[in-house]
Amino acid sequence: MKESLPATLNQYWDLASIDPIKRNNATLLLIQALTTIQSNFNNENSLINDSNAMAESLAPEVQYALKRLLRGLASSRDAARQGFAVALTELLILLPNLAASLTLSLLHDLTEKNGTKTGQEERELFFGRLFGYLAIAKAGVFNRDSTTINDFSLVISTIFKYSDKKDYLKESCCLVLIQILANSKEHKEYEAISTLIIETYLKDKISTVEHIWFTLHVKTLVPEFSGWGKLLPDWKRSDITYVKNKKKLIDILQSTHYHNSTIHPVYTTLLKSLSNNQDSTSLTIFEFWAAVEESFFTSTHERKFLGFQIFLEILPLVSNEQVALIITPHFLRCLINSLHSKETYLNKQAKLTAGRLTTYAEENPSVALPLAMQLLNGNHRFDLKTKTKTVENILSTLTEDGIMSYLEYLTKVFFTPSLLILKNEDLELLDRNDTVRLWVLDQMCLLIRTGKMKKSEKWLVYIVKFIVVHGIFEVTKRNESDIIFQVVTPELSSTTRTTFRERLLTSLGYLNAITLKVGEESYPAGELPSGQSWSVYICSIITGMQKMKHLKLNQTFTTELQTSVGIASDMIASIGKLKSKTTDKTLINEYQAFQSIFSHSFIKHYIQPQQEGDDIIPELKNCFELMYPIKNKDKKRKLDEEEHLPIEVLTDILISLLDKPSAVLRTLATDVFKVFAPKSTEKVFELLYGVISVPSGVHGAEELFEDEEAEENDDANEEESDDDDDDDVSVDDSGMDEPVDEQLRADIKKAMDLDVEQDLDDLDDDEMAPFDAKLSEIFRHRKSLKKSKKETKESVLHFKLRVTDLLDIYLKGCITQPFIINSVEPLLKLYLTITATDDKLLRNKLGSLLQTRFCNAKHIPAVTDTDAVVVMLGSIHELCGKLADVQSSKICSGVSIFLIKSILHAQSLDVQPSKAKKAKTSAKADTLTVLDRVSDIYKASFTSFLTGKNTQFKLGLFTDLTTKCFDVSWKLLPFYISCLALSDLKPFAIVQTFEITSNIIKSVTKPTDDMKKTLQLQLATYIKHVETIFTTIESRNVSKDRVKTILKTMIAVFRKVKVVFAEGVTGGSLLTCLEATLELECYRNAPGLKTLLKQLSLLL
Repeated sequence: MKESLPATLNQYWDLASIDPIKRNNATLLLIQALTTIQSNFNNENSLINDSNAMAESLAPEVQYALKRLLRGLASSRDAARQGFAVALTELLILLPNLAASLTLSLLHDLTEKNGTKTGQEERELFFGRLFGYLAIAKAGVFNRDSTTINDFSLVISTIFKYSDKKDYLKESCCLVLIQILANSKEHKEYEAISTLIIETYLKDKISTVEHIWFTLHVKTLVPEFSGWGKLLPDWKRSDITYVKNKKKLIDILQSTHYHNSTIHPVYTTLLKSLSNNQDSTSLTIFEFWAAVEESFFTSTHERKFLGFQIFLEILPLVSNEQVALIITPHFLRCLINSLHSKETYLNKQAKLTAGRLTTYAEENPSVALPLAMQLLNGNHRFDLKTKTKTVENILSTLTEDGIMSYLEYLTKVFFTPSLLILKNEDLELLDRNDTVRLWVLDQMCLLIRTGKMKKSEKWLVYIVKFIVVHGIFEVTKRNESDIIFQVVTPELSSTTRTTFRERLLTSLGYLNAITLKVGEESYPAGELPSGQSWSVYICSIITGMQKMKHLKLNQTFTTELQTSVGIASDMIASIGKLKSKTTDKTLINEYQAFQSIFSHSFIKHYIQPQQEGDDIIPELKNCFELMYPIKNKDKKRKLDEEEHLPIEVLTDILISLLDKPSAVLRTLATDVFKVFAPKSTEKVFELLYGVISVPSGVHGAEELFEDEEAEENDDANEEESDDDDDDDVSVDDSGMDEPVDEQLRADIKKAMDLDVEQDLDDLDDDEMAPFDAKLSEIFRHRKSLKKSKKETKESVLHFKLRVTDLLDIYLKGCITQPFIINSVEPLLKLYLTITATDDKLLRNKLGSLLQTRFCNAKHIPAVTDTDAVVVMLGSIHELCGKLADVQSSKICSGVSIFLIKSILHAQSLDVQPSKAKKAKTSAKADTLTVLDRVSDIYKASFTSFLTGKNTQFKLGLFTDLTTKCFDVSWKLLPFYISCLALSDLKPFAIVQTFEITSNIIKSVTKPTDDMKKTLQLQLATYIKHVETIFTTIESRNVSKDRVKTILKTMIAVFRKVKVVFAEGVTGGSLLTCLEATLELECYRNAPGLKTLLKQLSLLL
């Protein structure tokens, strides 16, 4: 036993684990071990009914396990009771000869109340014994022939005693009785046993929920029992589910005080019984729910909580056609109120319920529509009120037919608003109509923008037509063939029509991103199966509806706008024909881009016809005709010097769209520019750069915008100093310690008709009283100006950010063009000059753009003027030497590498196979001269880095060159080694020079013969300078850690040299010098130095 117990003892602890997987694994391992032990001990089948027989028939480990598991049932540690009960059940199954009498005797002895026990200890013993009965029943012990009526009587009497003694044990006792009945059916005296249990438990008639629960189970478990008439004399037909027993049943259920956090199992059993009962005279689920739901959802929080749980039990039991019937007004009101705020007591349970409704709709799409409509009947803005997406998620499960049915319902509500119940009874009739119609519009737009919903051309077209008809047109006569074309009575208000038109443009943005799928074929985003884009399709239906007699436009167009709209319509048709005649994908994309911008402009004129100043259609037409001249008409006329190229005109138009409040037009500008960016010229950069480089604040607005916004801020410029542009524009009135604004004082005196020289402090309260209103007006006006100024600053900033996005597209599309190099320095300087807190977003965006397009560029432009690039590189190094910011220095380094790579790329392109050998040599010599100038720039910067007092150069500027442009850094190797000879180098500079030198030599991968000669020559110089440094190292105050770093770099150098030349370096004098240095008192006891010296000696 001593040898076997350790194999099983560890499992007992894991039986109490909270993790069910760990518990089950421990049970499995324990039972497997005990099975092996018992099979090796005794295989006899003799009955085990006393302690002597147990000692003879059971292995000691099994005896220990039986007692340990029975004792553990009374433990409340973690999940001990559950784990030990499962293990006990499996062990009892393993021992089929174990008598029930012995098992019960052991259980009673080990869970007996001995001496004085606290209430908690007594409670644990009670539950331990009940769990023991449950394990014995589930193991089938009560089915064994050795189990007698006396054993059943002992168990039943104990259970009844506990049930009568402690209310909190009633449910558990009932459960044990049900399990005994369920797991003793094979006993030869089952009829007598079941009769004993039933008649004993129900002897006092049905008066509690446990009695109902027990009765429902017994009806199923013991259908042959015939004594119901005697036990249920007060129940008609002796059936508690009979419809005429409804009141008695519900009274018992509601009169029971149940304080558990979960519903009583009687509800689950009752609901399943009602759902399975086919008797027409029995109570139905709906009758039961209708009778109890009000008492739950109009009561305490605890009762409402239970009501939600019962609802979730009912939900999967009803048919799809009947699910809407269980969503009652009381339930809906409670659900909405609980979801409204996270602070509500039942918010989590309400969220769980709403989530289950969504899941139910996903599993049963046919129920989605009635379920959604039922929720909307509770509140037509259910999602808005509850701050959830319940209705949206349910609608996303609709099929195409379901969506069309929902749209037909919405259409009926639109024309007959009284069909929708509104909770706000104080609204006027016209307000109610507008509210309902706007809600219909919201629901239709919701279908478009819901990403989860499977999109279909049929219902998308229906929604688009509906919005166009009632936003842009007015129906004068009903069209019987289409329910959309009905006369709206009372007619829509101007506000509602404006909202319809605005939603048309917003919906177009979502439509442009939708990918339709028909069968297995998918169509490009924003396109219908016909090949038309949504914007072109909307233009076509607007044009077609203008010809309908029963429709009229609800807005007046000026002659100029009518002309522009006509031009746009003609251009859309013409471009469509051109697109159909070509197969060039690039040309098709360009045509589609122009068609898109024409169609969006066309639609915008119908949405906002009053904005005549925004008409870009004539200019856009001229741009298109210049870019794609038509034969025999334009004959490719040449542009005058003062005229701009078409791409430049188009860019200017697109920039103007970025200022529009519509996100759709801003997205359109970005998408169109992506198509034409590869055709850009240097002038395009100037246009984009000209926008982002303007000053921030009001002055920038005056320069960028030519509308009323800048004019409104003129007053602010007159009353506030120009310096305020850089201040924090706060509307906070605190800060009493700030200096007095003299301009404000003058305004106050002017408003109060006071002498300029008169001091306001001389006025008493009575004299100030008449001026309170004027003073309030002055302060309100100034506060408004400050707020307006802040909004203007934000507008300018956001406009710049959008243009920066275009700039990013421009750089990506033209990165290989020679002129792109001219954008590097202006962008870098702009990035470095932005310091205002308000423009931090712009600075970060520009920094990211510089890093992505230049520092980490995958493509390099073929520059034509390398001298100019060298000058630019020198200018950038000048800037870098003044930067304290590490991130800015990193960007300058990356940009420098980009410029050097451009020069190297130009070198490769200058050598053409068709050129003469002399021309090749000349080109190579010129390039080498340019690279020498690049090296000189880095030499000057590194010298400043080592010796300059006010320099801000960072080491990364030079290490980046080594890792990204090795050819240039190799040319600098002699210079870096020569720097070691400088006598005035500080310890930090010495270490940095050693590290850079080491990095260059380590980067050598495939050395040429020339590189080997250079390395061999420079190595002697390197050793010489190292000896000089270490001879004077003590006087230079080089710390131990820095000496250690220097030695590590030297090891790396000599290791690489040994690889290159296949032999070590002769450096006996160097080794002697190093040994002497390390014997100095300041380095003698430094940890690690001697180890490094030993490693170095192996390489020399």
